Amino acid sequence: FLSAIGCLLASTFVMAEDKKASLPQEALVGEWANVTKEGPAIIARFIVSKNGDDWSIEAWFSNGAGQEAPMGKVPLSLLGDNQQAKSLPYGFATWDEKDHTIHIALRLEKDEVVAEAFFILKDKSSKSSNLRTQEKFKKK
Repeated sequence: FLSAIGCLLASTFVMAEDKKASLPQEALVGEWANVTKEGPAIIARFIVSKNGDDWSIEAWFSNGAGQEAPMGKVPLSLLGDNQQAKSLPYGFATWDEKDHTIHIALRLEKDEVVAEAFFILKDKSSKSSNLRTQEKFKKK
C-alpha cells in the first residue's frame, strides 16, 4: 500500500515538472490571426512551425481590403533575455522582396502575440514612406 502511494506521489511530481518545464517558445507553434482593432495591419495571419531545432514562419500580407497575399515561409529566429537563456519568448523574421523588406519582431503576452512589423521600401524615390506597425494576434 505504501509503495503504491509512493509511486502515485512520484508520478504526480514528474507530471508537475513536465508542465513546469514547458518553455514559452512552444506556445508560438500554430496558426495566428490578426485581431488588431486600430491602425493599419501588414500581416493578416501567420503560422509558426518547428522541425527539430529549426523554426520557421509563414505569413500572409494584408492588403487592407480584407484580402491577403502569401508572403512565403522564412526562418524564425528565437530570442531570449540573455545568451544562456533557454526561455525564448521573442522571435524575429525577415522577408526580403524586390521592392521592399518586411521585418517582424514577435513577443508573447499571455495568450496573444504582439508583432512589431517594419515595412521598408527599397525605392528611395517613392512618394510612400516606410511603415512601422504594432499588431496583435490570437491563436486560431
